[in-house]
Amino acid sequence: MNESVKVNQAILHILDQNNGVPIFSDVMIGDNSDSLDFIYSHILNLIDDLKVKKLSFENENNEVKQAIEALKSEEKTFEEVSKIVGNRFYEFMIKHIEIEPGDYIFTRFVMGDDDCFGVLKFPYKESYIHYVEAGEVGQSNMIIKQRTTLPGLKQKISECFIININTLEVFLKEKKYEIDGEKIFYLSGLFLEVNEAKSTYEKMKQCEQTMKSVAKKYCDDEVATMQKFKSEMSKKAFEDEEIVFEEIVDNVFKEQHEIKEICKEEMDKKGILNDSIEVNESVQKNLTKKHKILIDDGIEIKVPVEYLERTDKIEILNNPDGTFSFMIKNINKIK
Repeated sequence: MNESVKVNQAILHILDQNNGVPIFSDVMIGDNSDSLDFIYSHILNLIDDLKVKKLSFENENNEVKQAIEALKSEEKTFEEVSKIVGNRFYEFMIKHIEIEPGDYIFTRFVMGDDDCFGVLKFPYKESYIHYVEAGEVGQSNMIIKQRTTLPGLKQKISECFIININTLEVFLKEKKYEIDGEKIFYLSGLFLEVNEAKSTYEKMKQCEQTMKSVAKKYCDDEVATMQKFKSEMSKKAFEDEEIVFEEIVDNVFKEQHEIKEICKEEMDKKGILNDSIEVNESVQKNLTKKHKILIDDGIEIKVPVEYLERTDKIEILNNPDGTFSFMIKNINKIK
């Protein structure tokens, strides 16, 4: 196991409104290597997940917050707190049947120097397994459907939260459900009652969408502008500890002052102009992925980000008739 994460306690509760009642376990998951490896792997997947938000509680009377405080003061045990939080989940699921049932793993673990309480949701999926049955006429090998299979070790989960027991900082990954006729993030807004904040993924997506919209409306060469944007984002990811969006806008547009101000106004409207994102390995991987160029006749070209501004490797030419030519240069081999 990675020394930075150590799982100390874990318990599995089955929260399926189709059962009529929550099925709470009275026994914790033991030191079975497969079970702990499963939990450990999913915690590791979450550490640098770009869709995880860092938040804080806004309602002092929130039941989950109070349960964690009781855990910290040792007024309640880990098992008791897991059932309090699990029961709150089940109450929501009864009221709002759109929320998927699933198995919920509650865990207490140490990450670095931080004592953490985590809830990982595993919605059910269908899969098939073989089944061997011995009958009067001999052995029968069959294929049967499993309706409550859990995700594999490398599959990312879409709903979970981790709470730092000492600081009460919340790390949350969530998905939208239709609640009272409106699709919302119920975990942050109703269940945990934490402040609103964007994940790194959401910030990056909004920044790129704004840049693309401005480039399409106001730039003579939309493709070249987006190439410059992706190059700047990638460069900053390896040069600095954080990427500041306003600096990216300044570097992309430079002397194009009017377009620069328009872009900043659009980002300000979305509340991301003064935002920045902390650089980590996941951010670097995301920003160095190949840039996909789609051509209107169905051709798709993937270009390494570091080549986007290298005219010795690729060049996009504007033709007199308004069309474009895409040129790939200095090729040593074609496979």
